[in-house]
Amino acid sequence: MTHHEYYLLKALTGWKPTIIKRTQLSSPPDGSIDFASLLSKIPEDITHISFDVFDTILRRNVHPPELTKQPAIIWLHTLIESKSTAPRLSIAQLFAMREQAEAQARQNSLELGKDSECTLQELFQILLDKLNWEYSLELEEHTLSTMLEIELDTERNQLSVMPLALECLQALRNKGIKISFISDMYLHYEHIELLLKVNQLLQSGDQLFVSSKERLTKGSGRLYKKLIDDEIISPENHCHIGDNPISDVKRAREQGLYALRFYSSEEESRKALSKQHRKLIHQTGDLETLFSNAVRPRSSGSSDLYELAYSKLAPVFGLFVQHILKQTQKVHYDRVFFLARDGYLPLKLFKQLANSLPNDLQSKLPKTSYLYLSRASTRFVSFTGDKGELLSLSQRVNKQDGVWAILKTLGLDCEDYQTLVKSLLGENYSPHTDIDKSSDEIHKLLANHAFNEKVAKDLIHNRSQLLDYLKQEGWLGSKKILVIDIGWNGSIFASLESAFSDHPHWPQIDVLLFGHLPNSDIRLTNILPGFAMDMRTPHPIESLFNECRELFEVSASSMEGSVLGYQKQSDRITPKLATRQIAPEEEEAIAHLQQGIMDGSYHLNRLITDYLLDTNSLRASAIIEATSLLTGLNPHYVKALSNLKFDLSWGTDSRVSMAEYLGYTASQGHTVPEFNHSHLQLTFDDGADTNVADPQKVLEKLHQIVEMLKAEEKVILYGVGTVTSLIAPLIDSKLKYFVDGNTALHGKLFLGKPVISPDKALQDCATLFVTPIGRKNVISKRLINRIEKTLYIDDYL
Repeated sequence: MTHHEYYLLKALTGWKPTIIKRTQLSSPPDGSIDFASLLSKIPEDITHISFDVFDTILRRNVHPPELTKQPAIIWLHTLIESKSTAPRLSIAQLFAMREQAEAQARQNSLELGKDSECTLQELFQILLDKLNWEYSLELEEHTLSTMLEIELDTERNQLSVMPLALECLQALRNKGIKISFISDMYLHYEHIELLLKVNQLLQSGDQLFVSSKERLTKGSGRLYKKLIDDEIISPENHCHIGDNPISDVKRAREQGLYALRFYSSEEESRKALSKQHRKLIHQTGDLETLFSNAVRPRSSGSSDLYELAYSKLAPVFGLFVQHILKQTQKVHYDRVFFLARDGYLPLKLFKQLANSLPNDLQSKLPKTSYLYLSRASTRFVSFTGDKGELLSLSQRVNKQDGVWAILKTLGLDCEDYQTLVKSLLGENYSPHTDIDKSSDEIHKLLANHAFNEKVAKDLIHNRSQLLDYLKQEGWLGSKKILVIDIGWNGSIFASLESAFSDHPHWPQIDVLLFGHLPNSDIRLTNILPGFAMDMRTPHPIESLFNECRELFEVSASSMEGSVLGYQKQSDRITPKLATRQIAPEEEEAIAHLQQGIMDGSYHLNRLITDYLLDTNSLRASAIIEATSLLTGLNPHYVKALSNLKFDLSWGTDSRVSMAEYLGYTASQGHTVPEFNHSHLQLTFDDGADTNVADPQKVLEKLHQIVEMLKAEEKVILYGVGTVTSLIAPLIDSKLKYFVDGNTALHGKLFLGKPVISPDKALQDCATLFVTPIGRKNVISKRLINRIEKTLYIDDYL
């Protein structure tokens, strides 16, 4: 089964998350202790107790612990790739070079008559020297300090205090027993000291001994001997406790110390569970499983909309912001702009993520700004006010709103035109539902010299104000900027490019969109690949975003009105915002939605840190979690989405229910199939039981659909998404072409056949099979005039 099929089956069947069962507690080795039993097993004559640090006093949240080496090397790889003359070094090659550098640093210590130990700084310095010498990279001086900070920060994020450790240490101190810590570790003494202090383990009077400082280890026994020879510890009244049976027990006893092995059955069970989590997420890339098995770090809200946002939308938004962060680390930008209004939530998420970074990395991030740009506030800049241009625009806007739609589209103040319009069209002029009459009146208005002159004058004034606003906000004067928006076809950038690209201080512009539709008018602005969807290179799963992209606009948008233009107030240019009437219940719904995304993204960031996950491997799962909302399988989510509305089109004030747009029925009588897969199990080789849907049954349904379509004389497939990509190759001899509502795809080829507008298929006598899942209510309205045979996949699932 391919990955595409896996995700399709998951979406179709309501696939349940894999729930990993906790492993049974193992029996502790003879003579071992944990913190619950330690006080009762310490002999009365013991006056000094030393503890191992890692896996004894401090525990790691990720296993194996070697994974903590990854983030610094991944950062180094990103840095090297950003250099134009850099060699093509993979992350795997850099890891191998790191291991070689560590081996060399340890060998250097042996040659000095010490144990095989080194410091993290030494091995990183050897690695960087090798890169500079062999590849002439000329890595900056801050590279070493940044790598050290990343690795230390990774360790800090991965560590927590062993349960009952703090209480046990305090009880020992209360009895007058002296406490020390002994660690075999290449982290610097100061690093481990900091880790112990921030976790309130190292207190005044305690001592710390680290192998990287002494160049002697517990593993050889020489560190114990030095401490005894220096009369820091005494075999007669000293006890050492640690988890390693060789370095913490056997070697200590060889030096005459009383030593006990630390062993916690609960801790070993937790380690095993952590390994299963990581193994599972890397096998399936399934975020739903990861979210279901992990404990949420924040208290969740109670609304269905919050839960929908937390589990279904937060993963893809969270990964989008991770992607933005990587882009800013890969390329040097002077500024990063998040566009109003859809950039509102991404900016909040980006700041939340940035605050979790080490201070050194935070300081290197470019300045971020929330920029008030919109289609309405930029569309006019490429207009000259020419009558022909206005006439062309009038053919594209909503004629039911008459001339007001044209003015709104150009970002012009309708009230300022009231007198002129009424003098030409009558005192009682208002938009008509009669499109023909409205068109006649628009033509009459556009024939008037005074109207055209006023429009041209206002456009020049507004153009100057917009340019002043961009200069004020730092757009002009920057050499290279990154612009963030939800999407879709970059019309804002086409307008700005057309008007201002020849400005002497116009910057190089990279644009990173959540989803992207092609726009042939953009020539100079660099539109990076859309994160969740890019229809320049359509992918079946990503194409599902076309069916619900308005949901992401609503989720990301601020509750303020759209940017209509600009005005000068005092010595600043400020945006003029439309009045936005949002019912209190809808405002509350959006607040729940965005809080769920914020909390879920915070959770995702923690999981990525805790499990050191590759964000690229999670992307497909995040996309399918979000687009699974199209199926309408969860009645609670359907009801929750009925409280959301979105603006139907620019130049109008129309607002449509999100549930209605997605094809849901929001009535109380809405029912959906209930899935119960508790009898189905899939077993991984680690013994963890999982509950999943039966993919065979879904494949059987798809087979039945294919056989049915093969019986038709000719077939047209509606939609170029995941289902179509599976079915089309199997009915190729019967397939005439594809139809899709996305105009950007019209005239292009998909799987070797053309994609055309649904309108052109209304009179075709071939059988039309509609493949988007959960969209029958919406698509059937578009096909209401079709009299030929039309079939919907919803009727067969």
